Amino acid sequence: MDLYTGYWQIELDEVDREKTAFVTSEGLYEFKVMPFGLYVYRTSRENCCVLRCIQEDGLILNPKKCLFGAKEIQILGHLVSGEGKKPDPDKIKAVQDFPTPKNIQDVKSFLGLGSYYRRFIKDFCHRARPLQVLLKNNSKFIWTELQEEAFGDIKSALISEPILGLFDETAPTELYTLTQVDMELVPC
Repeated sequence: MDLYTGYWQIELDEVDREKTAFVTSEGLYEFKVMPFGLYVYRTSRENCCVLRCIQEDGLILNPKKCLFGAKEIQILGHLVSGEGKKPDPDKIKAVQDFPTPKNIQDVKSFLGLGSYYRRFIKDFCHRARPLQVLLKNNSKFIWTELQEEAFGDIKSALISEPILGLFDETAPTELYTLTQVDMELVPC
């Protein structure tokens, strides 16, 4: 669902306003109303309750941006369904059609696209390192077999079909943490 005129209709609780803070040359500002999107995924019965609450509070939905009963939605470059989240096929096509970089700007563009989907690619940072080396200050653009392999590897990983599953609150969950002594920091 999408509210008409954005989310400017929903007032933020005073204690939550600091979470929206931003800095300009004029000073620090905080939103008094919700400036960002709100995604609601519920069952049909729950949707009725949500719609009733929206109506009772005098909020207005933007019908052009509302979608009800969909099994899958496209949002912010992703497809989201009951199975999980995966990259949008249109973006995958853009990756497939991405030409071999010919200069630093091409590398930046490719890494920007790839980085947006990095959560779908195991060890993205390490896989992208040969490309990132080209972006260091005073580096000359020299495309070697190492860069070609990294480019092909990331491209291949981006166009394969992984799905990030939705968190199952009822499943057993284990949390692993590292102490600072155990951690090796790798710049990306």
